[in-house]
Order: sequence, then structure tokens, then C-alpha cells
Amino acid sequence: MELQNVDLIFNHIDLAFYDDFKCFLLNEGQCKIPGFNKHIKILKAIMRLALDKGLRNNIAFQHKLFKKI
Repeated sequence: MELQNVDLIFNHIDLAFYDDFKCFLLNEGQCKIPGFNKHIKILKAIMRLALDKGLRNNIAFQHKLFKKI
């Protein structure tokens, strides 16, 4: 599979994105679980900061399934 740059849109970050991102990192991205957890931690911190500053209102990252492994 050929890797591509993809623009992320805050409103498109949801549980479907989470599942796709997890599959990508753990399979095509050749990332192990600690690496995946680090990416999710950073993504959730960015989403939380945007929510706190009123820049976006996407709260999908707060869902109980949107978590580290």
C-alpha cells in the first residue's frame, strides 16, 4: 500500500477515523502499541485544547472507545 499525506479536518475526527487510524498505524504504519498510544494521547490533547479555546466543538475524542490500547 502506498502511503499518502492526508489533510485532517477536525469535524472528521470521530470513531470511524479512530478505527482507520489504528489499523493504519498498527499495520501499514508499522507502529507498535506504545507508538499508537502516544499518537492518540497527542491527538486527544490537541482536540481538547481546541475545544477549551472554543476553536472547535468536536467532542468525539471524549467517547469511551476513543482511547489508548
